Amino acid sequence: MRELGPYLIGLQTRNDQVSLAVAVVQDTVERFVAEGPTEAELEAAIGDEERSTAELGDVLFAAVNVARHLRIDPELAVRAATVRFEERFRWIEAHVGDGDMAAMSLRELDALWDRAKAAGIGES
Repeated sequence: MRELGPYLIGLQTRNDQVSLAVAVVQDTVERFVAEGPTEAELEAAIGDEERSTAELGDVLFAAVNVARHLRIDPELAVRAATVRFEERFRWIEAHVGDGDMAAMSLRELDALWDRAKAAGIGES
């Protein structure tokens, strides 16, 4: 059953406004990519908790804005993503078996992640 998080998302988009809502979402994402933190800004924020909190806040704010226009509760979306991650991670652990995941390369782990995703792990 769907539960509301601490933020209530209003259904502000009528059916006759869907095209406009999609355009706003596209614009929001495009602006974030163009104006969001650069790689240099993110590097500079490492070790500076206040600055990195501000940069992450900008990322989250943009994502919540997109969710609002798509009429999605962002907290529920994050919770679902966390469940998918946990299920796929457990699947990878089971497939590695006695092997040491820490000794695996990122490429090997990514390949296992892709296999888990292709198998529909976490999509239930």
